[in-house]
Amino acid sequence: MFALIRVEPLKGEERWRRVREIVAAAKDATTPVLAFQDGLTVRLYETGGTARLLAGRIEPDGVLCVVVGCRRRDLPQARLAMFQFIRSLYR
Repeated sequence: MFALIRVEPLKGEERWRRVREIVAAAKDATTPVLAFQDGLTVRLYETGGTARLLAGRIEPDGVLCVVVGCRRRDLPQARLAMFQFIRSLYR
């Protein structure tokens, strides 16, 4: 399993555009967009041998971007841990 976390420095409406891009519709998306009250938005993608849970959230100084992933075959065992990790980023 892997995780990549960064804050992209953006201002104003650019922050909203970037969050929409992070979870944009794609042929490899396997879930609908999930939006939470704290502003965190997530979506699961599966491509080739990899499964990735992508998340974005508006922050005062930009956008929090998170990618948590694993081998696709490990997804049934890793899915809950991936989701719990992203939810642990609650402000």
